[in-house]
Amino acid sequence: MAEYNILVMNREIEYSGLFDLGAFIKILDLWFKERGYMKRETKNYEEVYEDFRQVTIEMWPYRKVSDNIRFEMRLFMVFSKLKEAEIEKEGKKIRLLNGKAAIFMDGYMITDWENKWDRTPFYYFMRVMFDRYIHRDYISQSKAKFMEDISTVEDEMKSYLNMFRYR
Repeated sequence: MAEYNILVMNREIEYSGLFDLGAFIKILDLWFKERGYMKRETKNYEEVYEDFRQVTIEMWPYRKVSDNIRFEMRLFMVFSKLKEAEIEKEGKKIRLLNGKAAIFMDGYMITDWENKWDRTPFYYFMRVMFDRYIHRDYISQSKAKFMEDISTVEDEMKSYLNMFRYR
């Protein structure tokens, strides 16, 4: 059975103001693609109300580090009270959305994600011994790299959303 190590739980980004939702999602897709993450979307839907819209997106980007370690993030994004707005930039009109964004991030490091070491009790014991004593440095370096990825993607999202703050 795979072992889930929760490294980040419910890290939250909140934003209120103007933003371009399509460009925001493209920036995230590009960031994940450049760093070798595969993306799995489990929710992507839009609710339309009389005077506003709400978009909910849940994605699970993951990266296989080795045959024993996999990084997995959970991004749950709710864009609420969205209304269309037009701004003028350098003489051109740009259509943006005005509303609130709430983004929740979780980060998991999964070891033995292919269940190779759980076939017999002896293999399970060997995996625990290898993880604790032999591969300890490799696992701690992997955790540090994943935490760096999480903080980088968080900074990327914050900086993109704050680009529109003072317009």
